[in-house]
Amino acid sequence: MKSSKAPFVGPNNFPLLENQKKMYTDGAVKADLGIATVGGVMRDRNG
Repeated sequence: MKSSKAPFVGPNNFPLLENQKKMYTDGAVKADLGIATVGGVMRDRNG
């Protein structure tokens, strides 16, 4: 049961954050939400 919960956890898990980060960046740009700022800043710093 823990194995199923781990991959589903995002804000609490770091490994999922990386996976969601890509999805969030794309969604944020379209949604134009506060997440867009975090995704944009992170992307700018990464390259």
